[in-house]
Amino acid sequence: MTSQLPSSRAEQLLEGLDPDQREVALALTGPVAVIAGAGTGKTRAITHRIGYGIATGTYSPKAVLAVTFTTRAAGEMRGRLAMMGFPGLQARTFHSAALRQAKYFWPQAYDTALPELVENKMSLVAESAGRLRLGSDPSQLRDLVSEISWAKVSNVDAERYPGLARRNQREVAGLEPEAVARVFARYEELKRDRNRIDFDDILLCAASLMVDRPEIAELSDEALDRAKAFYELHASIPGALAAAGLRGSDFIQGWKRREDPLDIGLIDE
Repeated sequence: MTSQLPSSRAEQLLEGLDPDQREVALALTGPVAVIAGAGTGKTRAITHRIGYGIATGTYSPKAVLAVTFTTRAAGEMRGRLAMMGFPGLQARTFHSAALRQAKYFWPQAYDTALPELVENKMSLVAESAGRLRLGSDPSQLRDLVSEISWAKVSNVDAERYPGLARRNQREVAGLEPEAVARVFARYEELKRDRNRIDFDDILLCAASLMVDRPEIAELSDEALDRAKAFYELHASIPGALAAAGLRGSDFIQGWKRREDPLDIGLIDE
């Protein structure tokens, strides 16, 4: 059982919160979606929910992971929690949290280390385009890097990319969608040949672990983002699916079968 601070100390953590923020901080069980605009105190409400949960003994500090979008935001959350008297709590970006889990569990699941990250994605994309004789204009290469990332977080492979790109009016200056798809496919081939993953693969690797090895999913507790790969990662977790009455593999396979993987309603936290 987790240690509990005196009730007066726990109540002091709620001082200064407005009624809406207080409601969030007091909701210690079950999923909670905080929907509010910028500057309305969402981070304040969430950090106080974590702090109050620890202070009342509802949460164990060692079992708390706050997940956010940017390194800066993660640092801000750690700082706020430390000022509240809870130093050392884990607050990470989605990619950082997923990479940490993938590095730990990958050898257990597949009897090999997680592939190393690509050091220079631009260089590898340039090599892929060069092998296809598509030129090496820096501006175009930057667009290709961005477009490949967009496709991957949308969980779209090179084969399906042209149709989806046209439906969503995606453009890379000077290149038809089929040409972008060829660069995309060659880029993925080069990564596989060199046993490398890129930044966008981190989430997919973590999702793969949770789908392929349910016992690993039982040990994980993540959150979700609008990006589809983030959602797949979240949807792989039994705790998240239990409330919705879904099983991870059924949901993910059904989602992958959609004609347009962008046509799906997501929860916006």
